[in-house]
Amino acid sequence: MSTGGQLGGFGLDDQERIVRRWTRDNGHRLTKLFVERAQSGTIAGDERPELAGALLWGEEKKVHGIVASNLDRIARELVVQEAALAQCWKHGGRAFMADQGEILPDEPEAR
Repeated sequence: MSTGGQLGGFGLDDQERIVRRWTRDNGHRLTKLFVERAQSGTIAGDERPELAGALLWGEEKKVHGIVASNLDRIARELVVQEAALAQCWKHGGRAFMADQGEILPDEPEAR
């Protein structure tokens, strides 16, 4: 998630509500919210401790996947999105975006 004061009505509260609703409506259980407060989505992946933490939970099998309101909330840069998704999939995790459902490793055109 990005900054709480984000313009256009898509701040932290909105993103959390979307993720919680999607998770509930699709039969998943939300284990933990990883929130990057006051961080731009354009920051490099290695400078995003919450993103790294979410991916580490997947690596450690504490969760079965990640969910975000959309891919831009993972990262704005395509290369960072792809790296995060690859890390998730590498450890058997699944990636879901509330605006389009599951992102599968063999569907790059979906992004």
